[in-house]
Parts: sequence; structure tokens; C-alpha cells
Amino acid sequence: MNNIIQDNRLLEALTHNSLYTYEFDVSVGLIEEEIINKSGVNFTEILGLEVPCSFDDMMERAFGDTLKCRYTSESSAVNLSRQALLDAFEKGKTKLESNIHYNTVERNQYLRITYLLSHNPENGHVLAYVICDDVTSLELLRGDYLHLDNTNLKRERDALTKEKNDLTEERDDLTRRNNNLTEERDDLTRRNNNLTEERDDLTRRNNNLTEERDDLTRRNNNLTEERDDLTRRNNNLTEERDDLTRRNNNLTEERDDLTRRNNNLTEERDDLTRRNNNLTEERDDLTRRNYNLTEERDSLTKENGDLTEERDVLNGENIELNRAADAVHSILNAGSFVCTYNLQGDIFLGIKYSEAMRKLYGYSSEKEFPYVWDSWLDCVVPEDRSYVENSYLNAVKDYTGRTLYDVTYRARQKDGTIRWQRAAAYVLRRADGSPITGYGLVMDIDEQKKAADKIDESLTQARLANAAKTSFLARMSHDIRTPMNGILGLIEINDAHAEEVEFTSRNRARAKVAANYLLSLLNDVLQLSKLEDPDVTLSCEAFNVRELAEDIYTIIKMRAVEYGITVEYDEDPDVFEYPYIWGSPLHVRQIFINILSNSIKYNKKGGKISSRVSVVKASEKQVIYKVVISDSGIGMSKEFLEHIFEPFSREHEDISSSYEGTGLGMSIVKRLIDKMEGTIEVESKVGEGSTFTVTLPFEIADASDIRTDDSELEQCDLSGVQILLVEDNDLNMEIAETFLKDVGAVVTKAFNGQQAVYTFSKAPAYKFDVILMDVMMPVMDGYEATRQIRSMDRPEAKTIPIIAMTANAFAEDVEESRNAGMNEHISKPLDIGKVKATIARYTNRRKTV
Repeated sequence: MNNIIQDNRLLEALTHNSLYTYEFDVSVGLIEEEIINKSGVNFTEILGLEVPCSFDDMMERAFGDTLKCRYTSESSAVNLSRQALLDAFEKGKTKLESNIHYNTVERNQYLRITYLLSHNPENGHVLAYVICDDVTSLELLRGDYLHLDNTNLKRERDALTKEKNDLTEERDDLTRRNNNLTEERDDLTRRNNNLTEERDDLTRRNNNLTEERDDLTRRNNNLTEERDDLTRRNNNLTEERDDLTRRNNNLTEERDDLTRRNNNLTEERDDLTRRNNNLTEERDDLTRRNYNLTEERDSLTKENGDLTEERDVLNGENIELNRAADAVHSILNAGSFVCTYNLQGDIFLGIKYSEAMRKLYGYSSEKEFPYVWDSWLDCVVPEDRSYVENSYLNAVKDYTGRTLYDVTYRARQKDGTIRWQRAAAYVLRRADGSPITGYGLVMDIDEQKKAADKIDESLTQARLANAAKTSFLARMSHDIRTPMNGILGLIEINDAHAEEVEFTSRNRARAKVAANYLLSLLNDVLQLSKLEDPDVTLSCEAFNVRELAEDIYTIIKMRAVEYGITVEYDEDPDVFEYPYIWGSPLHVRQIFINILSNSIKYNKKGGKISSRVSVVKASEKQVIYKVVISDSGIGMSKEFLEHIFEPFSREHEDISSSYEGTGLGMSIVKRLIDKMEGTIEVESKVGEGSTFTVTLPFEIADASDIRTDDSELEQCDLSGVQILLVEDNDLNMEIAETFLKDVGAVVTKAFNGQQAVYTFSKAPAYKFDVILMDVMMPVMDGYEATRQIRSMDRPEAKTIPIIAMTANAFAEDVEESRNAGMNEHISKPLDIGKVKATIARYTNRRKTV
């Protein structure tokens, strides 16, 4: 086979720059000769082998674990075994390549091994000629870590292109040599014709050769034009064209030199004749080679077209992938990175960041945010840095792929701000689990993180509130059962002692006290529920603040006497310079009654309560009052003061039997003061007492704004007044009916809104003087019933007084009843005096003597 190689100039061109070449019989699998490169290095001796030696043994020693290819193509071998070469030859392949990558501390080298396979007709064996090339410089120019799969295809394409160019150059070199020899032959033929007239036959042959030479010249010219066209289209090698021009000039000089040399060859005519015969044979051989080169050119042209189409497809896919990545980055406010590893998966080669990831940290260029691992890691706050890095390394080192990389951390932006981010990565692995590429995504989750923290905080507060409510309900159950058991017990006792009037009267009074406590307890719960709604507003009316203060003082002083507590009241001079103000007197009274009642309940026997009223600021339209209430009671701990305004909170759970309270009073006080845009401050020491400082602003009113006193109307006579009473509760209906009949009214009953509408529609016109309407009822509520009555085609439907009866006394409840068409709003439980006054005001009744 060595002789074939020596005679084949194409292979000579392929191997003249190789590291080493050798041949062996693949069928036998033995290497018969030592492998020595052009520098004299004995490759066989370095491996510790003696010839003949096994090809597989030599490859195992030479390359070991690197036998697998770095990339493959249709003409590439998967491994370097003898059996692989035989299998490939059986499939019709005559050329195979394998690519080896050495990556050690001493060197980083890429080798390409080419196998040229042929058939030995003598013994039928498969022969291989092996060429080893150093392609490190070519490989180092490659490397697109963002798209490793595309890079492998591009590398293979570039390698094929380089190989095609090398073959083209070799073909051109052979063509030039052929042209030179043909010209030399033609020139010798002409000289031989002149020297030897008798060699007519030789002359004719020379003429034929001349024609053949011209034909070959034309063919070669055509090939040259095709070569130049391929060169212009594929490589744009303008410089190569200039180099060819220079080479042609050199050839012209060589031709002239040959011409001079031929002048001296006249005496060698006979020898030239023999050489001419040899040239004829060589021409035939060149013709065959030229045909082979033409076929090879056509094959390379087709491969080049296929590669061009493949490149265009890959470019299109790459553009689409980049667009998709940009869309994902924009939607998720994220950036991406790609980490690459060597063929063995044990060495980190590098990292690339997307532009979106640079922008995520406020950077805009590679200079500010270079392609190194620390560019990203330096942005992570020091407390989270080792966690972020170690989590990624652990995920990469886990060859099972079970360890996922998904971390949340804080990162510092270019402008110094700290934001929460989340990083996740997927590692592409080989069959053995070693990493190939790590694809990572970094997302800005600062808003989501803060929102989640707020939700967690809200959930925590909700759990605490629910726990407090659960505790409260347990206490409430006890507090409700105690007076309820007392009421039921007193009723049973009265039934057993019905004849003892004085005894049963005392029991009824005691039962009324227990019932009032239950009513107060339920009112507190309902009021707190209302106050927790931020849209709830308090009623606003003009009232006399001096009279309200005197009423509060009178009530508290009476209660304090029962407990043996001394009450002191003081006020600044001219504190009530503006006695008339706008506000909710009901809720102002409740604020101070609650605070002063607590000062009584939680005081010591023989203790003292002092209060002082002053004006903080006054103007033409507004006055701000400050009330300071101090007591000498048991006091509160600092820990409890932090929760004093929380619903359902009580200190001294163990003494609830001695000090009544549901834990709602101060919560209601705080919410009422907040809705009035005031403030409350509390100071307390255990065993010494507490001090409450309340500041409330009010708009100044005029005496003319005060509502007329209805006390005279409360004594009026309602005899003969026709009342439509609407109430769904039987007991409440009976109580209200009894009260009204006792004062002379005529009552018609309806037990829901629908019955009320029907009764009113069927009654004669102007039969009813007034309608008392409950609000919350089944079938149809009071609001809807009022609207339907007002919409009836009756003369009195628009004018008949409709008075709402409800337990809700907030401004929005009053407003809602007025919007429905009601004239007035009275609160439950009903105060018969206020009911009489309200009815009298709308029916023009006055006190009778």
C-alpha cells in the first residue's frame, strides 16, 4: 500500500504537513512497522510497544478514555477500534475521521485522525492508511458556549470546508503541473519535428498530442474558471486570486527557463521520444485523474450547497430562539446564563450572560459585566453568596441529576439597591451523568417576595386574631351563661312564689340587671364588628359638650359610690367657651363612659379617679379638647399595654370573676377615637394606677343647630293613632304591641316586609298614620318593603311616615334607611318614650292635660 500512496499525489498532498502517517492491515489488526514522525520521534517506542503490535492495544495506550469523538458527522467514527473501521468499510465508507481532545495541565491539544480505507485485491484484506493532524489552532478559533449544539455542526462544516479547499488547492497544483508537462511535451514535439523529418509518424503523434493538449488546456481552463467561481462564491478569496496571478508569473519564468533548457536537448531527441511515449501514458493517467477531480468537485459543490442550506436553517432557528429568549426575559423580568464544561465534564470552561441579565443588575456592556463567574456572584450580597454558589456546584456534581438548582437570594444592583431574586438552572448531561452545559435563568422577584411577606404577615395577624376570638368566645360563653342562668333561675323562682309580690318584684329587678348586662355585651360585639369596617362613618349632629360632660360625670359618680371610689373633676377656665360642637354625642359619651368604667372596675377599694378637661387649640371653625383621666387602680404591665387596644384582650384572666369585662371596651374606644381623627395615650404601672390622655377635634356649631328637645313629646297621648307594626320576631312583636296599646295606639301587625306591602296595599287610603318597620326580616327586608310602598299608586304612599327599627345606629345605617325612603331611624331595644316622641312629631300630637 505504501507504493500506492507514493504514486498518489493527492495523498502526498494530504499528508505532507501531518504529524505522522502509517499503514496497517485492518483485517489482521496488526501494525507491522514502527510509527516515526518527520521529526524522528518514535511513537511506537513512546507507548512502550514493539512491532508487530495490536492496533486496538496501541489506541488504548495512546488515548485511553478520550476514544470517544468530540463531535461526529456522516463520515466520522464513533470510536477508534479496529472493528469500527471494518464495519465502516463494509458500509461502503472509504474515509473516516476521529477527533481527540487532550485537556491537561501540560497541554490543551486537538488531534484529527483520518483513515483512508481500501481493498487489497491480492488477499481480500482491508487496508488502512492513517494520517494524524494537529488541528489545535483551528479548534481554538471555535467556541460558541451559548449554542453548543449549533457550534458542533458549525465545526464539522468548517472542517469539511477546509478539507474541500485543501483538495481544491491540491487539484489546482496538479493541474498546473499537468499544464507544465503538457507544454514541455508540446515544445519538445515541435523541436523533434524540426530535427527529424523522417519521424513523420512521431510528428503526427505529436500533432495529436498537441490537439489533446489543447483540449486538456481548455478543460483545465474551464476547471480553473469553475474553481475561481467556487472560490468567489464560498470564500471570497480575492487575495488568493492575486496569489495565483503571482504564481502564474513565476510559471511563465519557469517556462522561459525550460525553453532555454530545451535548446540544449536536441541531442537527446531519441531519449525524448521514449519519454514522449511515457508522457502519453502519463497523459492518460492525468486524464483519468482529471475526471476523478471533476467528480470530486461536483460532490464538493453539492456538499457545499447542503451545508449552506443547513447553515441558513440553523441561523433561522437561532434567530427564533433568541426572539423567544428575549420574550421570556421581558415577561419574567429575567436574564439567562450558560455554563460549559470539558469533554470529561470535570472542568468548568466558561460562562456567558445574556444582555437581559446584564440589564437586570443595571449594567449595559461586557466591560462592566464580563463573561466570568464572579461578575454575577459579586452582585449577590455576602450573606447569601456561599449559598448561591454551593447550591449550583452541588447540582452540577450530582451525576444522578436529582439535585435541582433553585435558590432565592438578595442581590445588589449597580445603583446600590438591594432586590430579591430567584435563580434556577438545568444541567444537560451525557449518558454517564457528566455535565455538558448548564442553562440558567435569573428572575427579579422583589415585588413578589415583598407581596408574599405581606401576605405571611397578614396570615400571622389573622391567626393571632382568630386565636384571640376563639379565646374570647370561650370567655363569652361563660359570661353569657352566667347572667342567662340567673335570669332563668329567677323566672323559675318567681313561678314558685307567684303570690309573694314584693319578693318576685325584687327578682324581676335583678333579672333586668342581668338582661341589661347581656344586652351591653351583645352591643359591644356588634359595635366592634361595625367599627372594623373602614367604610363605616359616625353620625354627626350638633350637641352641647358642657351638658354631655355633666351627664357623664353624674353617671360615673353614681357608679363610683357603689364601689367606694372618689371621683374628682376639674376643667380649665373658659374650657367651654365653645359649648356647641358637631359630632356624635352617643359615641363621645361611650368613649369616656368606657374609660371611666374601667377605672372604677379595676380600682382599689377606697381608690380615687381624677379627670381634667382642657382646650389644646381653638380657631373660628375648630376646637381640640384634651381629657386626662387618672386612677389609683391595680395598673397594667408594660407587656399588656402593647396589646391593650387589640380586640378580645384582657389582663388578669384569673380574676375575671372579680372584675367584669369582655376585652372589647378599649378596642371600641380606640376605633371610635380613630374615626373621630383623635388620639389616645396610656401610661400605667402595676400597683400604682393608670393615666389615659384623649385628644379629640370638633367642628364648632351654633346654638341654632341644636335639635329641639323631644321631652315634651314623650308625654303625649297616642290614643287612636293607627300604626302598621312590621316585626318578624314574635317576642319583639308582642313587646312592641303591648307598649303601643298601653299608650292608646291601634296596632295592625305584619311579620315580614312582603306581608307589610300586601296589608298596606289592601287597606283603605289614609287608614294608617305611621309605619314602624323592622329592617332585617326574612322573605323581604324593611328597605325593599319601604321602596315598594313608596312606589305604589296611592295618595298617601309618598307621604306616610315610615320609621325604621334596628339595632344599628351608625351613620351609614341611618343613611341607608333614608335612601330607601324611611323618615326616621330609632334603635333597639325600643325606648317607649323616644318611640312616642318620634310618632308624635310625625303625627302632630302634643301633650294632653
